[in-house]
This record gives sequence, C-alpha cells and structure tokens, in this order.
Amino acid sequence: MRTIAAAEDLCPGPWKPQVQVYPPTNYCVILQGAAALIEDKGILTAAAQILAVEGYHAGAIRTLLYQNQGKKAINSPKLKVRDVVQAISDLRDAVDGPADMDSGVTVASQCRNEYRASNIVPTDVNGLIYTRTTDQVLAIVYLGGTDGGGFFPDGMNGAIN
Repeated sequence: MRTIAAAEDLCPGPWKPQVQVYPPTNYCVILQGAAALIEDKGILTAAAQILAVEGYHAGAIRTLLYQNQGKKAINSPKLKVRDVVQAISDLRDAVDGPADMDSGVTVASQCRNEYRASNIVPTDVNGLIYTRTTDQVLAIVYLGGTDGGGFFPDGMNGAIN
C-alpha cells in the first residue's frame, strides 16, 4: 500500500488520521452535507473552497490507486491494491447505515473478471456527489459505534448536529 501512504501526503492537516478510512472523498461528502447548515456567507465560501481542494485531492488519490490497482499490497502475497481499497470501501458501507453509497476505484467487467473501468469520481445517477448525514459520518469515524470507537474511542467533545 505504498501508493496509499504516498497519496495520504496529498492531504496534510489535522483531519488526517493515522489510517485513513475516510480519505478526501469523504471530506467532500461531509462538507457537501454541511453546506446547507452554514448561514454565514464567509464561512460558506471557505467551506466551498475547502470542498474544491478536497475534490482535487480525492481525484488525485483515486487516480493513483486506480493506476496501481493491480500491484501487490505491501506485506501480502495475495492481496492487490484494488482488494485493499475495496475492503476499505466495504467497511465504510458496512458501518454508515443501510444505504450503499461507497465504492472502490474499479468496476469489474461484466464478461470477465477484469478491472479495466475506473471509478475515479463516485457520484449518484445525476452525476452529483453523495451526501452523508452527520450520523453516517460519525458511524464511519466510530467504525459502527454511536458514542465512540474507531478513530475516537472516547467519542467527541460536545454534541454534533
């Protein structure tokens, strides 16, 4: 997973956990979902700017992962990068609720078990980014918990609405 480690450097800052289960793709979903709640136009402008930057980061990371999808994952004789990326996507889907809105960076061919089609920009049928509620985001960072767990074993400070 050398590719993921290198790609994580594209997204420095306080939001980056040691193991990224919610890379910039999820930052985009989080910010898009929060935009409707922001009343201050200055803060909304800053959020839109961050959303754009995170969109670029997500695209760069997903492109690197797609380009390296067939390479062997570090310390694993059988797993490939695409397998690890799909497992992370499946984990997020398993903990964020019943909706299936997460996806890996490849799409399997219908006629063969080949992964040639890319999924660099995950969107809905209208070409729009998915939106997650705060409960869905918390379920991801808590890895399925409701009051803590995962990246925040003791929960977060204060109420999140």
